Amino acid sequence: MRLMGPMWVGFWLLVAGVAAGDDTAELRFVGGLASQEELIERFVAALENDDKAALLSLLVSAEQYRDSILPGSVEPGQPDRTWPEKSRQFFTDNFFHKSGLYADNLLSAWGGRKIQMKRVYFTRDPKQYARYHARGELRIAVEVDPPVDVEPIIRTGFIAEANGTYKFLGFLYDDD
Repeated sequence: MRLMGPMWVGFWLLVAGVAAGDDTAELRFVGGLASQEELIERFVAALENDDKAALLSLLVSAEQYRDSILPGSVEPGQPDRTWPEKSRQFFTDNFFHKSGLYADNLLSAWGGRKIQMKRVYFTRDPKQYARYHARGELRIAVEVDPPVDVEPIIRTGFIAEANGTYKFLGFLYDDD
């Protein structure tokens, strides 16, 4: 039996990558959606329904943020960034606490209104990381009923894609 044909070389490279901790090919967001458009539609629906649980369900899980996003936020081909467990947990807890506060702000400003999307755009160029692809920060120009006293643009954070699954990395944004 020949073990080093092209198919076997690919298999051994895959096994070596997984053994080395490179789970890029394996990362899929738990509960992730099949398209960015569907994710944005669910985001708007959660706002219209004033539903915080639905809004928070659109975020990557804290476990995936801690164990995949933080270490894998490096250039493609680079080794994962190593973090002490306490640091990874601190950054994860802090990030999700802030995302929860931003979710409250989003619901306070936009929750319970009929929202018609006029334009969807991002303030930053897409970026490929070792474990995922990021697009952000998301902006949605809208028309709402009842009207709002502010510029009708919903501001929120980055969207991530990993192997055909889409989730929000967080709801935090920075207009500076």
